[in-house]
Amino acid sequence: MIGKRTWQIACGAVLLSGLYLLSPYRIGIVCGESMSPTLTNGQPILIDRSAYRNHPPQRGDVVIFVRNGVTYIKRVAAVEGDRFTVLR
Repeated sequence: MIGKRTWQIACGAVLLSGLYLLSPYRIGIVCGESMSPTLTNGQPILIDRSAYRNHPPQRGDVVIFVRNGVTYIKRVAAVEGDRFTVLR
């Protein structure tokens, strides 16, 4: 028979897991200096995964994306319709 305390802990763990999975927010840590001075290496950040559900990113926004299994954090330099030149 399962004790009352064990049952409470199990229910609490299931509840917290569900809240985590359903929440649009995540906590992350910045790794690297490419966004300095805006974001610094080791700085904790709050990520809103639902930020662009109702509107597209705007020029100047800081976005997080995954490409080939690597997570990046960058500032949007151009949006659809903008023209720019890449200098080498």
